Amino acid sequence: REISPDDINVILGFGERILSHPMELIEGVQETLDILATRHTLVLFTKGHEDDQRGKIDASGLRPYFTHTHITAEKDTASYHELITVTSAVPASPSSGAAWALMSSMVRSTACHQTAGSCSVHIGKGRCTCKGAKD
Repeated sequence: REISPDDINVILGFGERILSHPMELIEGVQETLDILATRHTLVLFTKGHEDDQRGKIDASGLRPYFTHTHITAEKDTASYHELITVTSAVPASPSSGAAWALMSSMVRSTACHQTAGSCSVHIGKGRCTCKGAKD
């Protein structure tokens, strides 16, 4: 069937609801950032459309915790290398305390940032998993 003006209005209504939906932080995020920000330099690295991601960051109220925000179209090894270069981060080892990534998506991101020389902490579904940089 053809798309009607009513169909377009329904789709636009979905988009408006998505854009106006209030930001909900995962429990413990703000408290964790309160602690980490007193001990470390925090950088936010996220994937997506720049305007959309900036809107989410602003709506979250978390921007002040981060000294740098980097939005990329794709989280791949090259973008992790770029982030490390732009922020002058020191490649990490599990004991160095430098260039660690906290992430909610583990599979692809973990491999890419480890190749770039950082370590990760995956936080998701009540579990925490740490991965060291590849030698």
